[in-house]
Amino acid sequence: METVGIRILKDQLSKYLDIVRGGKIVIITDRNKEIAQISLPPSLKQKKISASDTFLKEEINLGYLVPAKRKKSEIDKLLSKKKVTKQETINWKTLYLESRED
Repeated sequence: METVGIRILKDQLSKYLDIVRGGKIVIITDRNKEIAQISLPPSLKQKKISASDTFLKEEINLGYLVPAKRKKSEIDKLLSKKKVTKQETINWKTLYLESRED
């Protein structure tokens, strides 16, 4: 749970909304008196946000990490075309060789 004054909240709203997206509650104070709280709506509270996702978002916001920007690889494209059942296993070597045939 985070506590923040109105002025700081106004100046750093995005930061505190990211904290709320991470599943925490932000208490808003006015002259050291609690006046409100910001939290996820009930429909989103059911979806759990993993600790690793929260950590990665914080590191990205601080500028320590830069998210990767890449297009889907050939193997990703082949996997999306091929329907895999639970019983079937993926032969990665075959997929790799199929992608190299071009």
